[in-house]
Amino acid sequence: MTSRTPIHASLLRLPTSLLYGAGARDHVIAAGVLHDVLEKTDADAEDLRSRFGTRVATLVLAVSEDQHIRGYAKRKAALRKQVAAAGREALMVFAADKVSKVHELNLEYERPCEQSARGPSRRDRRIDHFRHCLDLLEELLGDSPLVIDLRGELEHACRRRAAWRSHRPALGPARVAT
Repeated sequence: MTSRTPIHASLLRLPTSLLYGAGARDHVIAAGVLHDVLEKTDADAEDLRSRFGTRVATLVLAVSEDQHIRGYAKRKAALRKQVAAAGREALMVFAADKVSKVHELNLEYERPCEQSARGPSRRDRRIDHFRHCLDLLEELLGDSPLVIDLRGELEHACRRRAAWRSHRPALGPARVAT
């Protein structure tokens, strides 16, 4: 397995501790650690099965995007549908990952972001996806502390985005409506 994107140990701590705190079983926590392996390394499903077993590999597959689907919104919608069909353990891994990703997004608001007059920023698209994720998780995993954590992180991100937007220069007449 060679990595196309560096995966720092600090990025693995949050999903792992969230899953542990939510009472996840060991194979679910392992899948939480490995959730990005198929998307960010040269590993394939068989590599995961041979090294970590079928249960872990199945969960990782359930929370991995189909990179053949073109377009961000379509790919993310397909992922949410796929995770919903995969069951509670996949939903837990997905939720922990989203809490971690929204937490990272909150840290990004400390750095400048390009906003285009042609459309929403990358951050706006991500927040929209995370809102859809929260809706899904509230419906299917509503009793989990992971959902509460995601709601809190997402509310924080929305407040930070609003504060960031109020302090940045306007784009002029072509400014994107918010």
